[in-house]
Amino acid sequence: MPCGWLHYASRLNLGVRPHPICTTSRGSMKNLSKMILVLVAAFPLGAAAKKPVDLTVLRQSGYQTLIATTDQTPRMTLASEVWSLSPASVLGIVAFVDAKQKADKVRAEYDVRDPAQYIAAALGRETAAALGITSSDQPSGLESSFSSVHLTLRSAKELAATYGTGALVINVGTQNWFADTVGKDRYRVSYWAKAQVVDTNTRTVLASKECQAPLKKRDVAPELSAMLAGDAESLKFELHEAANYCLDVFRKGLFSGAAQPQ
Repeated sequence: MPCGWLHYASRLNLGVRPHPICTTSRGSMKNLSKMILVLVAAFPLGAAAKKPVDLTVLRQSGYQTLIATTDQTPRMTLASEVWSLSPASVLGIVAFVDAKQKADKVRAEYDVRDPAQYIAAALGRETAAALGITSSDQPSGLESSFSSVHLTLRSAKELAATYGTGALVINVGTQNWFADTVGKDRYRVSYWAKAQVVDTNTRTVLASKECQAPLKKRDVAPELSAMLAGDAESLKFELHEAANYCLDVFRKGLFSGAAQPQ
């Protein structure tokens, strides 16, 4: 079984672990970066990303407002060395559940927030300014799910039913976020997200884009104690860096034409 499959299966709590070669300094990075490509090739996960929508066309469409919202937040995980290295067994499953519970405690204690709302709000303000309309931040209000991986966002029909006609909706969803081990007690953040632009009049997705933020280099990954020191500033900083990276990807991938959001 390819490393990408094994890594993904372990994240889904399927009692599977990556082979040791997949967790080495060279194997981990290469195979983790190929994971999404492997999955997309094997399982078409809905509509492919749509090309950027022209801002000039949007200006002429008569939208009354722009709504910036987010999808349901997947459970963050804080992996352990046991989870990364244990064989497919009850121990591996227990370690996976523990990874979720550890992350829940960290999020609650240090107020660690899903980056999706920050991305949506920033993109919403910039796009509304480019279009000359008002923007409104409207968090979904959905509770975090038990799943640690989300592959799809709410449909255009769902968003239209929630926010009504006459609106342009920017919906951003975190697909997967975790702090993973790279060596003994060293951690780095991994973050994937997807964004879509929806017309609530036609109930269609006008543009969509996915993003995978780059990983911090192994040799500068902090120990867990350092990552959580000072109100988890290092963890929050890595998430903020990932959010800004994806924000820029979405700016360029969702819109085209003059006066792009910036």
